[in-house]
Amino acid sequence: LVELEWPNYYFFGKEGVLMLAEEADEQPDVALMHESFEKLGEMAPPPCGAEAEGEPTLLQYFASCGLSSRVLDLADAIFANDYGADMSDVGLHEVMH
Repeated sequence: LVELEWPNYYFFGKEGVLMLAEEADEQPDVALMHESFEKLGEMAPPPCGAEAEGEPTLLQYFASCGLSSRVLDLADAIFANDYGADMSDVGLHEVMH
C-alpha cells in the first residue's frame, strides 16, 4: 500500500495552470495559505455557549491573513470542500483544530 500526498496537484483556474503540489508549495502565497490554516490550531476555542452570530468566516480569516485572490480560490477548493461548503459559509470556529 502506497500513501500519496493529497492534493498532489493544484489547479490555478484564473491562470489555467496545473502544478505539482511540491512546486506550488514553494511559492510564497501558497506557503502563506498553508501557514494560515495551521495557525487555526493555535487559536483559542470560543467560550462554551458563545454566539455564532458575528463569527468570522473562513474566507474572512484567510483574507485578513493577506492571502491573494489566486490562493483564496485554491483554499476554497482544498479546505472548504472538506466541509461541503464555500469558505464564505464556513464559520471560523468550525475549522479550528
